[in-house]
Amino acid sequence: MRSSETELKVQNKTIALIGSPNSGKTTLYNWLTGSRFKTVNYPGATVEFSLGHLAGHLGDHSLQLMDTPGTYSLHPKSADEWVTLRALYENPKVEQVTCKMFYTDYACINCKTDM
Repeated sequence: MRSSETELKVQNKTIALIGSPNSGKTTLYNWLTGSRFKTVNYPGATVEFSLGHLAGHLGDHSLQLMDTPGTYSLHPKSADEWVTLRALYENPKVEQVTCKMFYTDYACINCKTDM
């Protein structure tokens, strides 16, 4: 494999932050990317996915991150869950999600999730 092909594949790595509503996904996304999306202390604030790159001071800024709306399941029952599912599997801006990072609020460990 040539060097340019290796660099191209590195540039396409995408990590998706997935998890229950109000678990801190957007806060983590903001910290990792240097973004300033609004965070609130109730579920449902994130209604569409966001894409950003890892902040330069944290390492390889070619790594792409995706923030998704909160979901309890990847078997969608609500509009937010459909947005998350489509962002992961039918997203024209992302060739393939390389890694799915499931994020949860352990204060709500008894909440039912179906992932």
